[in-house]
Amino acid sequence: FVGTAAPQARLPSGIALSSDGNTMYVACQLDGSLAVVDLTAGSATQNSEIATTMPLGTGPYDVALDEAAHTAYVSLWGGFFVSVGTFKDGVVPVDITNRAAPAPGDIIHTDKSPEQAILVNGKVYVADADGDSIAAIDPVAQMAAIAPTAFDASGLLGSSPNALAADVAHDRLYVANAGENAVQVFTLSTMTGLGRVPAAWYPTAVAVRSDGSLLIASAKGLGAGPTNMAPGK
Repeated sequence: FVGTAAPQARLPSGIALSSDGNTMYVACQLDGSLAVVDLTAGSATQNSEIATTMPLGTGPYDVALDEAAHTAYVSLWGGFFVSVGTFKDGVVPVDITNRAAPAPGDIIHTDKSPEQAILVNGKVYVADADGDSIAAIDPVAQMAAIAPTAFDASGLLGSSPNALAADVAHDRLYVANAGENAVQVFTLSTMTGLGRVPAAWYPTAVAVRSDGSLLIASAKGLGAGPTNMAPGK
C-alpha cells in the first residue's frame, strides 16, 4: 500500500469503503490481516495505510462493513488454525470504533471456505464455497444459520457458492453457484430456496439492478455447451 515503509507481499483481496468515502478496509490474504487505509482528502495520511490488525487467520477473503455497530466482518477463506490438523472456518468481527486501532474478536463459525460476505438488514450473509452452503450470521448472537446450496434434495455436493447479491425490496437473496453454472434464489427473510437461474460457465459475481433484474458474470465464458453424444460413444 501507499505509505508503507517497503513493498510487502500482502495479496489484497476484498475491500469495503466507509459511507463517507474516507476509509477503506482491505482483507490481505498472504499476511492474514485487515488493513485500514486513509482516503481523507488533504489529510497528512491520505492514501496511506494507517493500521493493520494482527493475523486473523488464513486467507482473509472479503469484508462486510457494519458502520452502525462499528464492526468489519472478515471472511477467512482458509480458516483459523486451532491445533495440528484442526481449523475453524468462519468470519472474524473486527471492532473499528477507532480506525487506527482495529481490534479483532472471536471467530464466528460457518461452513468451509467462506468467500464473499455482505451485510443486509443487520445480518451478515456469507457464501461458503467448499461447504456448499450460505451462512446467515446474527451479529448479536454471534452465531450463523446455515442454508445448503446442494444440487438437489439428495444433498449432491459441488455447487460451490462464491458470490451474493440481495434485493431487499423483493425479499430475495441471489447466490452464484459456480459449480453448477447457475444463480440460486432464496427468500431473504426465511432463507427458503426458490429455484435457480441458468448462467454461463462458472458464475463468480451477481448484481441486482434497480428494476430487479440480474447481472451475472461468468468467469469461464460460455463454455462448449451441452455434450450431445449418442449412447455408447
